[in-house]
Amino acid sequence: MHVRSSGAVSRGPDAAGTAALLAKRDRTAATVSYDLNIEASNGLSTSDRTAIEFMIGCSDIVTMSECDLASLRRGERHGDAVRWLMARGPAIIALTDDRGGYVGYFRGGSFVHNRRAANVGATHSVGRALSVGLLYALDERGLLGAGAHEALRRIGRHEVHGVFSDADRYGALTSSPLGSPAPRYEIELGA
Repeated sequence: MHVRSSGAVSRGPDAAGTAALLAKRDRTAATVSYDLNIEASNGLSTSDRTAIEFMIGCSDIVTMSECDLASLRRGERHGDAVRWLMARGPAIIALTDDRGGYVGYFRGGSFVHNRRAANVGATHSVGRALSVGLLYALDERGLLGAGAHEALRRIGRHEVHGVFSDADRYGALTSSPLGSPAPRYEIELGA
């Protein structure tokens, strides 16, 4: 299950239904991915913050920007904020920066990845492309869905590096210019 943005969790028409579904789900039956996009200019209300923190706690994979993290955990150092978030439930957090790179956090540590994606114009676009790539790369390795919960939590440095490298390539393909061949076609050909 993939949920995108804070609006779907706190203000959207399906917010209550999403929260209810996540509250009663069996964590081992499905993987939840959350692509957070806080509109910092609008501020973050207490109810939004609570809803976002609940969603992070229900998620296995979270993609967010440095700006999202700063809005959510105002005044905390990145390392402290990420540790706090990881303790809530995610197996993987991808933290994008405004230069098109990201830091991948997992239960065994973290690493910095300088993105090679083609011309992604905004931080939220980088996050979306990375989310698509992560889901595809994890699925290829059998790390999504029923029965993959514990394996995703035990993912090691070498394997997570491969996941993020593949995710970067797949994400770059999702950001290709209009009229480009379908990303799946390019991926299957090994482009």
